[in-house]
Amino acid sequence: MRISEVSQKYGISNDALRYYEKLGMLKPDRSMGKREYSISDCNKIKSILQLKKLMFTLSEIKEILEVDQQVDSNISKGIIRDGDLERLKKIISDKFEYIRGLEQDIKTAKEQLKAIETKIEIFSKGK
Repeated sequence: MRISEVSQKYGISNDALRYYEKLGMLKPDRSMGKREYSISDCNKIKSILQLKKLMFTLSEIKEILEVDQQVDSNISKGIIRDGDLERLKKIISDKFEYIRGLEQDIKTAKEQLKAIETKIEIFSKGK
């Protein structure tokens, strides 16, 4: 698929796709003079977008994609490097901890909003 098709399919700008390429997260084929995105590239784009939703930084996403690719390559060769797996586990564990903190913040915010809503209802009935 060409850049405009990928952009439209995933709701992402051409500039973002070029930026991900500049960062080394995507490597579309350029043999015909234009970017041609493979199924593998599209799967990476889906992963990038999903990880961004989960509040991973682009740096973390790049590292996850690199480690994932290394793990896939090493598995196909029958080699698994513990260092790669541990690095990936650490990134994911840290992000889970961050998300748990966000969940608590959201819970607190909901409770505060509910209390304000209750006050408004009481005030409205008293008028």
